[in-house]
Amino acid sequence: MEMEYVNCNLCGKNDTVFVTKTEQDGQEFKLVKCISCEFIYLNPRLTWENIKSFYSENKLDNFQYYLHTKDLDEQTFTDRLDLISKYTKPGKVLDIGSSVGIFLHAAKKQGWDIFGVELNKEEAKYSEENFGVKLLSSYGTKQEFDLINMSDVIEHFTHPKEELQKISKALKQNGLLLISTPDFDNVLTRRVAIKPHEHLYYFDKRTLTKLLEATGFKVLYIKPTTRKLSLKTLRYSSSFNTSKVKKLVLNVLTYSGAYRILDFFVNKTDPDLLVIAQKI
Repeated sequence: MEMEYVNCNLCGKNDTVFVTKTEQDGQEFKLVKCISCEFIYLNPRLTWENIKSFYSENKLDNFQYYLHTKDLDEQTFTDRLDLISKYTKPGKVLDIGSSVGIFLHAAKKQGWDIFGVELNKEEAKYSEENFGVKLLSSYGTKQEFDLINMSDVIEHFTHPKEELQKISKALKQNGLLLISTPDFDNVLTRRVAIKPHEHLYYFDKRTLTKLLEATGFKVLYIKPTTRKLSLKTLRYSSSFNTSKVKKLVLNVLTYSGAYRILDFFVNKTDPDLLVIAQKI
C-alpha cells in the first residue's frame, strides 16, 4: 500500500526523533516525536485513499464490535452527557464519527436534537434506522451546533489541526467540543492503541491542549478517563481481532468466565483523555 511522509501537523516542522515501531499486515510503521513541540505521530503513513477504504468498506470489521458494546457505550456516553450538562443545556449536537449511533441515542434521551457524520455505510444505516440519526455529509459552515462530539476520532484525522478549524466554524459562539482519545502517557495505550491503519496521531494532555488552543478553543476540562470496557467484547475490537494470539487469550478468558474478575481492573486503567473545550 502507498505511503506518504508528512510534517508535524501541530507546528509544521519536520525535525523528529524515533519513538517506536510496529508492524501490521507485514508492513513496518514508525512513530516519531516532533523535536519542536513533542507531538507524536505516524511517519510515514498510508495515504488517505488507502485509509478511507478501511472505513467505508468496513475492512476493520468494527461494526460487529460496536454492536456488542452498545450497552456499555450507552453507560459511558450518558455519564459524559451528564458532565456536559454542567456546562450547557440541550440543543443541537453533531457527533463526528457517529458509528452505530449510541452517543446520539443517549443524547436524544436527554433532549438533544441529534445529527451525525459517519463514513462507514453499514454503521450509518444502522444509526439512521434504529435511532433516527439525521446523517450529514459534512460539518457544514453555519454556526449551528451547541455541541460537537468526537469519541475516539481525532487520532484518525489526516490533518487534525485543519479539521478542528472546520469544526469551529460549525459550532455556535461559546459552543462546546467533547473529545475522547487515547492518552499516550498511559502504559495500556502504548501497548494496545498503536494501530497504524487507523491511528495517525498520539496525544497527551499537553499536545492536545496546545492543538485546541491553536485552533480557537479554550480547554475547560481535561482528565484521564475510560470507555466502559469488557474483555468479553474487546475480542471483537480492531485492537485485538488482528492478532490471533490476543484473540485466543480473550476467548479463553471469556469462555472460562475469568473476564468478570479482570474487567474490574481494566476499567480502572483510564487509558483515554476526556476533554471539554469551548469555542472562543
